[in-house]
Amino acid sequence: MRIARTAPQGGPKRLSNCLSEGLRNALSRRVDEGSRLRHAWHACVPEPLGSHVEPVRYVSGLLFLQVNTPAWASRLRHEKPALLELLRKNSVFRDIGDIRFRVVPIEPPTKIAAAPLKPSRLSARAATVVAQTAESIADPALRAALERLSQSGRDPQRPKRKP
Repeated sequence: MRIARTAPQGGPKRLSNCLSEGLRNALSRRVDEGSRLRHAWHACVPEPLGSHVEPVRYVSGLLFLQVNTPAWASRLRHEKPALLELLRKNSVFRDIGDIRFRVVPIEPPTKIAAAPLKPSRLSARAATVVAQTAESIADPALRAALERLSQSGRDPQRPKRKP
């Protein structure tokens, strides 16, 4: 059974039906040009550079590229003279004079989830040193904080020291 792909009355329409013929033709040419440009680029440029850099537009001997990281942009900057010579060997880029590029990340950066912090546990020896230091502190707030810290290194079964 074949299902007709027609929009219901007043429903969604095909995008091509909303565009003028001139605009449809211009978009079609742009897509064809982009496809031809990408194909020529990948045929000329060796990996891994070819997969980190994408051609965007080629106009009057000027090639515009998008690079996915600053590191690859730096590499491209250093290899630019050799890359121009390599590209001139392809009929599509025969009259290339310059390359311009900008960094455009392919994927938005993702937030790295921080691992939940585990409560730190002092060794018994470190806890003893902290407790002894707390005894010599005159400031009551600091002394109390150091005493709490020293408790994290003590064995829970061991009774707490009284000052």
